[in-house]
Amino acid sequence: YLFHSISFLYLNFIGYFGLFALFGLMLWIGIKSGLSKIELLPIPFLMFTLSQYELISFAMTSMQQYWQFFFCLVAIIFISKDNNLKINSIIFSFLFATIASFTGAGGLIVFPAILIYLLVYKKGFKNTTIWLFGTIMVFFIYFIALKYHQTAIGIASHQFVVEHML
Repeated sequence: YLFHSISFLYLNFIGYFGLFALFGLMLWIGIKSGLSKIELLPIPFLMFTLSQYELISFAMTSMQQYWQFFFCLVAIIFISKDNNLKINSIIFSFLFATIASFTGAGGLIVFPAILIYLLVYKKGFKNTTIWLFGTIMVFFIYFIALKYHQTAIGIASHQFVVEHML
């Protein structure tokens, strides 16, 4: 907003960078897991197909979805990288999970996913309690503390539905 207008071209570039960051992260995970080059081959085909056109061509969607998925994966990587879970891993995982959540509502799914991981793999009562408390805080902020202000088009569409019932 420096020049009193919004250039959607730059917003698209931010989204493209998110797509390539996600691609790099997926390759890094694959290489670190010991996958061969042939096993890594589907990653670029699935990520750069024409079905991604809708996400890439709309600036806000590409800015939101790719980064949200990227931050969710980073949160999962931090929480699952070591057998002995350290507080630093929990803090960084929680930070990236929170960033994912406020990048887009779909990022909220990483909180229960990691909570299930902590419960299933028995990562300790203390770690699970810390994660659960943080999850409750983020959900409280997201759903209760932040006030939703309905847009003009939302108000008009609800009013139209009330006036023109079937």
